[in-house]
Amino acid sequence: MSNTDDAPVEVLNPYDGAFDRSWFKGDLHIHTTASDGRAGMEQVMARLRECEFDFAAIADHDLFTPGDDASDPVLLPNCEFNTAQGDVLSLFAEVERPESNSPQDFIDAIAAAGGFPVVAHPKLREFASEAAHRAFTSRDLICNLSGYAAMEVYTHNIGSGFQLAIDRLDAVWTWRAREGVTPIALWALATSDSHDLHTITPDVGIMVSADECTRASLRASIEAGAFYALAASPACFREISRDGRRLRFVAEGAEMMQIYGLPRERFSGERRRLAIAWAEGRDHVQIDYEIAGDEGFVRAEAMDREGNLICANPIEIRR
Repeated sequence: MSNTDDAPVEVLNPYDGAFDRSWFKGDLHIHTTASDGRAGMEQVMARLRECEFDFAAIADHDLFTPGDDASDPVLLPNCEFNTAQGDVLSLFAEVERPESNSPQDFIDAIAAAGGFPVVAHPKLREFASEAAHRAFTSRDLICNLSGYAAMEVYTHNIGSGFQLAIDRLDAVWTWRAREGVTPIALWALATSDSHDLHTITPDVGIMVSADECTRASLRASIEAGAFYALAASPACFREISRDGRRLRFVAEGAEMMQIYGLPRERFSGERRRLAIAWAEGRDHVQIDYEIAGDEGFVRAEAMDREGNLICANPIEIRR
């Protein structure tokens, strides 16, 4: 545990009150035959119902799919744009493709339209040198972009490149905390990026705390960061709470949980692990963490016995 002092700290916890509301499951990145998917809309919706999703967003390329509260599951408005250096999701807003092909211009256009810009699969085909020019391969590039609201930290479709990109989220939070950018408010999404029905699975997506399963309520919670990411794991968070300077994290169905924060060394690329705990035969794992004030952020991830993760959004710590 961290050592504490008496200096006051400000804690921005996106999960305040979240566990007093209902939880809804969704997948925000799915393709259909309207672009490069291999299943039509009716097939996709049937598969989502089979996997017990409450909401979803279709992200066909350069084709906006409007929202629909009456559909089952509820549809949120979305579109995916291909840029010169990666892909950007335009959640909640329909925009025209900018003349420039730079990711920043797409992000700016989405934000100006009142949308929620998402950096998609930030390790897209990173291992293929011939495709590297169109991928978010550089931490510097991601840090130098501004105005985007979330990043995909897991994509189930292996064609997206490396599936897990949680290190990219930590890199941006670390950079923004060092530069004094406030609030940091960058959230972590897990999606299927499905082009085939089999990549839509029950344990990939996000769990959102909301008053009701409507576009307006879900949007408010997603923008506030009141959700966590399912990276192919059936585990779930049962508590993320704060009492004074104590943070409590409880994950059910997990074998191990770790929490991370800002590295102590300014130019370190390594994550700083603040605490670790094991289930040790119980049906849950729990960490009670005392805030020191130098963490910058505190982010929890829990691992199930198969090695798959659930990832909470970071809690910002300001001194």
